[in-house]
Amino acid sequence: MRSVFVWSVCICLAACGGSDGSTGGPVDQGTQPDLMRPDSQVIADSTPGDMGFAQLEIVETMVSFGVTGVGGQERRDVGIINSGMVDLDIVEIEGLSAPFSVNRTLPARIPAGARRTFVFVFEPTDVGTFEQNVVLRTNVDGVDADLSLSGSVETTDGRLVSSEINFGIQQPGQSKSEFLLLENLSESSPITISQVSGIEAPFSVAPGQIPATAAPGERAQVLLNFSPEMDGEYRQTITIRTNAGDFEAQLIGRALAPGAIEVVRIKPAWAPIDEASRLTIYGGPFPADGVFTISVSGQPLDEVERLDETRIRGVLPAMPMAETGIVDVRVENGAAFGLLVGRFILTGPVAEGAVLDGESLAGEIGPDGNPWTLNSVLRVPMDGNLVVSAGTVIVAGESSHAIRIQGQARIGSRDGLVIFSKADRQAWSDEVGAVGGWLGLRIESGDEPINILNTVIEYAGFGGEPAVMIDGRSVVFEALTLQGNQRVGLSYDGQTAVSLVGATLADISDIALNLGDGVSIGQLSQTWTRAQIPVAAHVRSFGRLPIGAGHDWGPEHQGIHLRGSTGTMRVANQPAGVYYTIDSLDVAAVDTFSVPPTVPLKITGSLSVAGTLAITGGGRFDALGDGLVTIAPSGVLSLTATAENRLIFGPDVEQMQAPWPGLVIDGQIDGGFVTIRNGGLELNSDFGQLTGLEMDGAPNPLTINASGQLIGLSYRSDTHPIQITAGEGRITGTIEGTAERDVQFTPTDLCDLWDLAELVRDDGAALRSNCD
Repeated sequence: MRSVFVWSVCICLAACGGSDGSTGGPVDQGTQPDLMRPDSQVIADSTPGDMGFAQLEIVETMVSFGVTGVGGQERRDVGIINSGMVDLDIVEIEGLSAPFSVNRTLPARIPAGARRTFVFVFEPTDVGTFEQNVVLRTNVDGVDADLSLSGSVETTDGRLVSSEINFGIQQPGQSKSEFLLLENLSESSPITISQVSGIEAPFSVAPGQIPATAAPGERAQVLLNFSPEMDGEYRQTITIRTNAGDFEAQLIGRALAPGAIEVVRIKPAWAPIDEASRLTIYGGPFPADGVFTISVSGQPLDEVERLDETRIRGVLPAMPMAETGIVDVRVENGAAFGLLVGRFILTGPVAEGAVLDGESLAGEIGPDGNPWTLNSVLRVPMDGNLVVSAGTVIVAGESSHAIRIQGQARIGSRDGLVIFSKADRQAWSDEVGAVGGWLGLRIESGDEPINILNTVIEYAGFGGEPAVMIDGRSVVFEALTLQGNQRVGLSYDGQTAVSLVGATLADISDIALNLGDGVSIGQLSQTWTRAQIPVAAHVRSFGRLPIGAGHDWGPEHQGIHLRGSTGTMRVANQPAGVYYTIDSLDVAAVDTFSVPPTVPLKITGSLSVAGTLAITGGGRFDALGDGLVTIAPSGVLSLTATAENRLIFGPDVEQMQAPWPGLVIDGQIDGGFVTIRNGGLELNSDFGQLTGLEMDGAPNPLTINASGQLIGLSYRSDTHPIQITAGEGRITGTIEGTAERDVQFTPTDLCDLWDLAELVRDDGAALRSNCD
């Protein structure tokens, strides 16, 4: 830091010592000027005055505003100190002009001995490098100060994440919202959305969204609403005005009054017009006494039957003269009806469809070739590009067929459907000799992201393989549907982030979403699945923020299965209905794994702690099955619960019949006021004083193999006494239960080393031990 001192030596009225009535100006109390450093620049001038010495110091004579963007604003504080004996007025800043300015009204007085801060502002309106040398002039002749200002401006660059925003189908009178996203591609300047023009009802900008600014590498977002009042199809072109120029986007929405019957999907999602096809409709409710009719593009289905409350099916007859394309499905039960809009495609005969091979990649894959047929494994090379437009059906001829993408791909759009299926529309089965299904999509590492929108992938996952495999590639899924007997839905590996919104992951027997090490969560919301395990992932995938909301995983799911080594992290909370289960977790010796009890966590597997397991506050962790918490000799279980806010390990009180192994403490336990329900506890290391321990319905006993004090113990078990096998110490509290003994010493020599005088039975009977 450089400093400048400006001196003015005043000539006094009578002599250099001044007159008796000479006084300095007022001084700000408590404000001390900066000391002059050896490298300070000093400018001296001898100017007549009537009070004494005038001295002005400017801190930081070279002020840099760095790099910003057009329309941005940067501020810098400049300290100015009057170190002399007379008051000074800054009357002018000579040479100051746009894009620089100062937030200070002139003249500005600085009393003797005081310090003032001037805020200089850089507000560029053009690209370039800007420099100004300005002079601060005072009311005392010759007492001036030089100040150098500099700043530069780069070109702000951005792009719309999507130039089409589709609100889908909405009921009249209701509203749906979607984000307009603008990515900032600049290296150092912010991007700002200042206006959205051309938008009209039923579309609108949500209040308080403008302006929207994003730092380099981030996204500016503006929430848009679609609020139709009547049935119809709506489309608008809007202009997004920013400091990086104007962008255009399409807004699309359809308003349709629904019936009383919900229709959510159909399997298969396509049919050739020359073949009869058995179709299953999902939705409901379909009551047992209902009389249902199903029609596709106005054609009634034959042999309609109810399977259960959520499924009905029928046979679509061959319709050689029918018009092909995306059609609607209608279900009726008396006066009640339901519609599935834009989720089924009629195609020409399979034999008349185009062949999808390497030569086809030269152009866009569209509905004109429906159904496109894979006659081998299609490979999209690094320099290739697979573009599949809305309304397209692609079918695999054999079970070994797949699509492997190394290059670029853009599949589907928000206003139309794309289907990947099997030509015979038969699901894979692990029965001997079964030939249904196909491998699916295999997306390999690459730099360019892939968009897969409004797409159905059915009957994939032959041989138990995932229907979709992604290796180190950014893939954005919106409105994805998987159906047709998969063991694993989507599998991610490598350094990538999940982006999955509005997915239906149906007919999956094992894991819907399997995330390998290094996979993070970018966007995961509004998913539907009935898979046993909705998500299986490395624990570090969930160390920052919760996933999105709106998930429906059913009543029987096992949550997010966590595995791996935690590192030092705090596990994130999750939205309502989403919880973690432990598959197998390790906390290494140098790591701290922080888990607030507000985090929805079920201990269903092994949690091994060689470092620190920090549980802050009170609450309950569900524990069942094979759940086991082991604190290694180097490990620490750190608790901060209180008597008023206890920490509970174990099931809810209504599920006390479900035992679990419990906790094994071979290391250190700090804190207390912990309750263990339906689980055991082993204290194998000296534990100091443990206060407020409560064990309820222990299927395994409280086992003490070390020294310490248990103060205020509450122990309830009808099967096991407290087992003491080592150490010495003291136990106070109560015991309840019908076991033959309350305390078992092994060996009995330990009886004299443990003080049980204040350990009593809750029924007032004498304490029973093998020390009698």
